[in-house]
Amino acid sequence: MKKWVKLSLLCAIILVNILLAYQPHFNYSYPLLTDEYNHIAFAKYIVNEHKLPFTNPYLAYPEKLTNLESGFHFFLALLFSIIPGEPILYYKYFIIIFMIFNSLLLFYLVMLWFKSYYTALLSVLFYGAIKSTGDLLVHNYFLPLTMGITLLLLSFIFFYKWENTAGWKNRYLVCLVVISLITIITYPPTLTFFAGILFLYILFMSHNIHEKFNLKKRHFLIYFAVISAIIIIISLILMTYLNLTKFVIFPDTWTPVQSKYSPIFFFGVISSAFAFFGLISIIKEKKIILCWFIFSLIQIYLYYIFKFNILVPFARLFAFYLIGLSILAGIGVVYIYKIINNYPNKSKKIRDIGYIKIITIIIILILILVNYYFIIKNPLNPKYIITDETYDIIKFLNNNYKEDVIILSTGLITHAIYPATGQHVLGMINANLGGGFQKEVNQFLNAVCKEKNNMLKNGYFPALEANNLSDTKTLILSKSEFNCSFLNSVYNKTYYVYEIDKEKLGN
Repeated sequence: MKKWVKLSLLCAIILVNILLAYQPHFNYSYPLLTDEYNHIAFAKYIVNEHKLPFTNPYLAYPEKLTNLESGFHFFLALLFSIIPGEPILYYKYFIIIFMIFNSLLLFYLVMLWFKSYYTALLSVLFYGAIKSTGDLLVHNYFLPLTMGITLLLLSFIFFYKWENTAGWKNRYLVCLVVISLITIITYPPTLTFFAGILFLYILFMSHNIHEKFNLKKRHFLIYFAVISAIIIIISLILMTYLNLTKFVIFPDTWTPVQSKYSPIFFFGVISSAFAFFGLISIIKEKKIILCWFIFSLIQIYLYYIFKFNILVPFARLFAFYLIGLSILAGIGVVYIYKIINNYPNKSKKIRDIGYIKIITIIIILILILVNYYFIIKNPLNPKYIITDETYDIIKFLNNNYKEDVIILSTGLITHAIYPATGQHVLGMINANLGGGFQKEVNQFLNAVCKEKNNMLKNGYFPALEANNLSDTKTLILSKSEFNCSFLNSVYNKTYYVYEIDKEKLGN
């Protein structure tokens, strides 16, 4: 096949992947998930304050939190500094960019491993077909997991290059170390997942890594076991010292999964069948993709049986598992084709090999199209955080309040306030960032005017007093209309915006 045809096929499949990933944005212009707004908020904090955020950027007062994805936030801050415009309007395009980038990396990695264009091409095809849900946040979102996938693929690429280059000291080892350091501060589950696979791969000893160190296999395993034990002990000591032990064991409450994902049926029966044949074809060779599958499956059933995971949260683990399955599915399709293609050579009854090839290709294409039909049939329909109407409110706040203000609001729209305006809130829906005084804000907004008046007069929000914020201008953003003498209406369309006139309190 000519190079331009191969390139065209790859571009066509990547285009399909882009359309599947970008599908929720065909009629929606804004980020889909509160997590996406949260990461924009972190990056905006870096741009505004010129330092990494280790407090909740939304809240008007400092509330400490552990930020293990600061590398991702620094990357976003860099992009926001370079790209003009409002980040929440162009954030969706990062999905397209990273779908292209990750698809190309996956193609290159599989080409390195199997030296087969069709295996790599089909792996990219199945990779793009991985579907997102409310728990499994894969292609339709731009999150640290997205960059985690990028770093995982790069880690495998540089490890392969290092493994297949003479000597243990070479530039690929340096690249692998650099990628690992970036991964630690960008998306740690990627590093622990990669390390787990690498550990199994080295134990299988289906490689010649020991020769790089001029050691026999037995001696190499002894050194490897000792060094691994030392690294684990040092890591545990550091994590204990930094109070990060809660990120070693992840219970099922860490990221609640709405349904029990089947390792077979979630990926699709057809895709899983292809992956099964791919697994059969490599099981004797003990390639690293086999370790990928085994490590993932062990962790998945550890979660299902004991309700916890080690090193990698379940939802992220399952996403990595599906990427491994997409590679196995690509291997499986080529393996099936080769079996059927070789069959006529051994049979005297079937002479026309050309017809068998054509029929095989048609059947495989039909199965793949059926698989895609079920994916397209059930598109992702997320709950929107903001709409065009609520975005108008955000633009109003951004245009009319350049000074620092505190906004009292509830609901999902709260997650868009700081990313779009740089203005702080007093409480928000409780999530991985913490919610602040959300309960108190709800009670305040639901109170009658007299109660609101008394709350404000009597210091109902002690965080404002403690952080010298009591004199900061305060706005109320609500779906409800209030007729209070101390509330000056400044916006009254889909939502109502009121400015608290503190001089009128008590009247």
